[in-house]
Amino acid sequence: MASIHPVFSHIPIFASEEEAFDTAAENVVRFIHKQIATDKICHLVLSGGRSVSEVLQRIDPGRVDWEKVIISLTDERCLPIGNSERNDQMIHFSLFPRINSRLPKLLTIPAELGPTLGADQYCRDLFQMRSPDIVLLGVGSDGHVASIFPSNHDSESSEIAIPITESPKPPESRVSLTLRYLHAAPRRMAILTGKDKRTLFDRLCRGQLLPVIDFEPTDWYLDINATSGLVTEDYGD
Repeated sequence: MASIHPVFSHIPIFASEEEAFDTAAENVVRFIHKQIATDKICHLVLSGGRSVSEVLQRIDPGRVDWEKVIISLTDERCLPIGNSERNDQMIHFSLFPRINSRLPKLLTIPAELGPTLGADQYCRDLFQMRSPDIVLLGVGSDGHVASIFPSNHDSESSEIAIPITESPKPPESRVSLTLRYLHAAPRRMAILTGKDKRTLFDRLCRGQLLPVIDFEPTDWYLDINATSGLVTEDYGD
């Protein structure tokens, strides 16, 4: 395998996407167990996207006391309730049908109200909840996390959630948690796998300040396809 830039030199590189997803799933279960043992409850924040769906499908639901888990979302598209493109639908179908015990509390984003009203209501809902314990998210090919894109980078926002009205990806209108709120979680898991993420990994190694960098993951899940061909010498000291 090619050598990796020193920024990522301490992070394991998995041989495949499947291995990265499997390890992330195992760690989600382990982190939930640890959090419940400490506080008797765990607040898990999930993004949409294929990577998170793959991880959720690999979790053995019988190993988690879901009654003690609260699940909230990093972001949501402003689409009608039940629309298949909504993140809450992905999370529901990736996990809930396999749970035979009491379901976790799923705090959805009322994005059907529109970006401004939806963000205001989500702020009120989350204000009454405990802070996040674990965040699991995929990383977009442009380095975006949740619906925080390089073009609407909100690193200075002190809000819990904000309206997004000019998303570079459709639909334009969304509701997103802020980086400040996501950063409050002690465990921040980011998945970056596949050949389509190779350019992104190159940009990160070159020090570009993208939203995922401000998210400051505590746990990266990288695979050889995203990192192969990138050598330390390409980036200098």
